[in-house]
Amino acid sequence: MPVAYAIDPEHRLAVARLHGVVEDRDVVALARALAAAGANGPGLAQLFDLRGVTRAVVAPRVIEAAGRLGGCGPGTRRAFVTASTVVYGLVRTYQNCGEDDAECGIFARVEEALSWLGVVGTRAAALLERLPGAAQPA
Repeated sequence: MPVAYAIDPEHRLAVARLHGVVEDRDVVALARALAAAGANGPGLAQLFDLRGVTRAVVAPRVIEAAGRLGGCGPGTRRAFVTASTVVYGLVRTYQNCGEDDAECGIFARVEEALSWLGVVGTRAAALLERLPGAAQPA
């Protein structure tokens, strides 16, 4: 599965990376895994690194369902990092399902996303670095 994630409950932080060809089942599996691991909840910061996605074969209805599965409360922020216009469009679909009180931001750089999330220090970057599928520099 081209998906990996890590959770730091002490710092109320979850990071995930999707890479390669991402399909419906990958998006649903990640949403379910994060929910089962307790990565959803008020005040949690979530960072999704999508820079390594080479192709997205994901139906809008699946993205909307993933949004419902990953319901969060007030004060939750989700940052998505991507350089792809196609992936950007999919994230906008996710944003527009608007079924919870989470704020969503879309960024081109991890540093911008971390700043928006209010994550201080290198903890998030260290968690992200350990995940497989890092995007290669152009």
